Amino acid sequence: MRSHQLCSTWRDELSKWAIPESIIETSKQLPWKLSPKKFAPTEARKTSLTATRISEFIHQNSEGGINTILDVGCGAGGLSICFADDIQCFIGVDESEEMLAAFRANWATENLESKNLRTIIGNWPDVAPLAGQADLAICANVLFNVADPCEFITALDRAAKRAVFIEVHENHPHHVANPVWKHFWGLDRPDSPTARDLVAIIESLGISPQSERFFRDPEGPREVDDELVFSIGQRACINPGDFDRLRDFLIENPIRRPEYRLIWWKK
Repeated sequence: MRSHQLCSTWRDELSKWAIPESIIETSKQLPWKLSPKKFAPTEARKTSLTATRISEFIHQNSEGGINTILDVGCGAGGLSICFADDIQCFIGVDESEEMLAAFRANWATENLESKNLRTIIGNWPDVAPLAGQADLAICANVLFNVADPCEFITALDRAAKRAVFIEVHENHPHHVANPVWKHFWGLDRPDSPTARDLVAIIESLGISPQSERFFRDPEGPREVDDELVFSIGQRACINPGDFDRLRDFLIENPIRRPEYRLIWWKK
């Protein structure tokens, strides 16, 4: 099947992003630890194209009764909480208990006790039977961590009664740090897979998705502040002692803001 071939290629391309063992052994900065603060509710998230399109779908189909959202890879609830005014029941799935605890804390901070939130720890699609179905299935910035998108997307599609919304980076989330890898480590990092490859995989599964590319923030280079230096340093395994050198490099070689793609389809 074409879907099997495309998913196999995706898995092979994704494996090329593995960090060499020699760097893991010497670096004090590794890119796998994610802070719940990066996935908390923000105004930028609330006004993003993804949140806007989901809200439009909810309002346009309100007569049909959209009451539940399944958020796979929910993190700290930054996307789900955008729809708390319109949706009664939420199911949050994440493999990190730290993220789910942050989701519940943000839920309380937003005074959403009148709504229903159920959190499930585990990997998708292993926990799909436990999650059950929802009117909408949403998934933001997860797929570049998924070796078998065919299985993942098929389960996501089955879990959704009305529509599926997937947000991903246009390129691998760490692609932005490729010039840093080359400068500091002498390594050429991959350029694939991409969101375009993911769209092809979804189409190969017999689904006809719509997709839109967008920037969350204004286009152009990012300001070289402490947050950017830390973020890029973590992604490129740069030790903190070299952050001054990294800052100088980023000033001379500006980093573009990441581009995203929203992929979605009705059931």
